[in-house]
This record gives sequence, structure tokens and C-alpha cells, in this order.
Amino acid sequence: MRRIFAILGSALFLVIAPGAVAGLGPWWISRWQMQAPLLGFFPIRVAGGLLIATGLPVLLDSFARFALKGLGTPAPVFPTRHLVITGLYRYVRNPMYVAGGFVDRWPWAAVGKSAGHRVRIFRLAGVSSVRVVV
Repeated sequence: MRRIFAILGSALFLVIAPGAVAGLGPWWISRWQMQAPLLGFFPIRVAGGLLIATGLPVLLDSFARFALKGLGTPAPVFPTRHLVITGLYRYVRNPMYVAGGFVDRWPWAAVGKSAGHRVRIFRLAGVSSVRVVV
């Protein structure tokens, strides 16, 4: 029964926390409309997409390990019962932070320069309920 709650709780936390920061916030600002690449250099867009594609499986694997191995969630309200030391946790203290850095810091490179500028301002302001337009 705890495993089911851990899976459901981790899925919910995944949608709420990283989903809002890496998905909803940038979408709210840019509507994922492609604009000119940063500095007009297309490889930056490709690099941004590759970093997002690299970080996403790591993020999903980390959440899955919390639920299946640790029998809990990353959320403090339902912590893990067991310390997770398998997978990337064997090498990195918190692979979710590493993956999150790839996933939620690089949409500006994939989407374009002006949308990215607004996303960075959004993050610096720490605002999640107000649309920041530059």
C-alpha cells in the first residue's frame, strides 16, 4: 500500500514542482512559440533541446527511484522510508538538481532569445502567478 501512495505522490509532486517550473512557467511566458535563436546561432537551439532531452530521463528516473526504492516521495510531507543509493544517486548527491538544471534552465535556448529573456526574468523574480513581459 505504501508503494502505491509513493508512486502516486511522486507523480503528483513531479507535475506540481518541476512541471510548473520547467513546463507551465516557460509556456505561460512564451507559449512555446519559436523565435530567432540566441545570437542568431542555430546550434544554440539544438544544444538547448539536447540538454532538455538529456535531463528529462534523469529527472524521471530520480522520481521513480524515490517511489520504488525509497518508498516515498521527494516532497517533505511524504519522505522516503529508505535511503536511495542506486542509479545516479550512487554518484551524485541529488541528480534531480542536476537534471532540473538541464530541463528548466535551457528552454530559452530551444525556444528563442526574446522568450528566453522573459523566462529568465520570470525565474529571477520568483514569480509564478504573474506574467512578466519585456
